[in-house]
Amino acid sequence: MKGSPLVRAVVVFLVILSLGWPLYHLSKLEEQKVATAEAETKQQVSAEAQLLELELSFTREAKAFEIRHLGNVVWRKEAPGLQESTRLPIVFPKEGVELQIRAELEGSGLSAIRCRLTTPQGDEYERSVWGDGNINAVIPFP
Repeated sequence: MKGSPLVRAVVVFLVILSLGWPLYHLSKLEEQKVATAEAETKQQVSAEAQLLELELSFTREAKAFEIRHLGNVVWRKEAPGLQESTRLPIVFPKEGVELQIRAELEGSGLSAIRCRLTTPQGDEYERSVWGDGNINAVIPFP
């Protein structure tokens, strides 16, 4: 074997160090590109966000309810009245949206919740869900 192990170790270290510097800068550029793309996506989604008017009517007093869209809670209320309405800042694509409603109603017996959704274009959709005590349903709006 020729050469000193210490010299070989230093040479290997220098080679690894010289390769590490360009790799570091390439990864920094990639991180900047990803951050820029994420910022553009957020701006695009916020520009596309539309206010959908949602009105709920209960046949029986409710203890609480919540509305979810894509797994995220968009509206929650404790001790609501028999009629409630709000404006939801979600995107309404051509395919429509699906809202999940969970409600805990007082008493027992068959109860219903009527959901009326109005799009920014003025289209109205009405759906009803029925349940006994608790309601947990996914409501599609075309």
